[in-house]
Amino acid sequence: MDTNTVNVPSLKNSEESRLNLIMFHLRNSKFGLSISDLAKKTGLNRNTISRYLTILATLGQVEVRTVGPSRVYQLSERLPISPQFLAVQPEPTIVVNNEGMILALNPYMRESLGNNLGIDKENLVGKNYKELNIELFNIITALPEYVNALNGKMPTVGAWTYLETADACYRLWILPIIFFDGIPGIMVQAETWICHDGRRADEMLAVCPSSDGKSAYFPKKQE
Repeated sequence: MDTNTVNVPSLKNSEESRLNLIMFHLRNSKFGLSISDLAKKTGLNRNTISRYLTILATLGQVEVRTVGPSRVYQLSERLPISPQFLAVQPEPTIVVNNEGMILALNPYMRESLGNNLGIDKENLVGKNYKELNIELFNIITALPEYVNALNGKMPTVGAWTYLETADACYRLWILPIIFFDGIPGIMVQAETWICHDGRRADEMLAVCPSSDGKSAYFPKKQE
């Protein structure tokens, strides 16, 4: 975007104006900016810019990637969420960090995972899904949509991921998020979990409540 055609925030001697100026140039950069780029555009010294970028990165508002010898910053597309947000989600929802550790899950997901794994459902937070060896999770993490979320790429609005396994069909919403304490991660939500026709749910699947009053299913852990 041509910054000559828009109102560039003035550089005043205040924390807010400096931050607004940095955010302005990041917002109007298509591919991100290095600290040197920002110094040229804002007139601020590199140490000041670095300090603000560190704060913004901690808050999850910017992301950094390495391009050759430079660190390039750009505004984050991740969705900011909190425990309160998860609590009101009407479908099973789980949040993991980039290494696969479970950061949070809502009651629907907690109940289904607790029932299927046969472990204390209150102790799921802090566990790594890789260690739990849940087949569905292993499939989800190999999806291109999950990889995109891992890299901070927001899906198209309304874009659901449809997944079919031997036991059930799933409609998933996979999003890059920033947790309330600044940790980047991924949120996976299953709007509907539908058992295949002809399968006996009491033998093949465990059942948990769904917000629309229908049955929602999660594959049982294989013995």
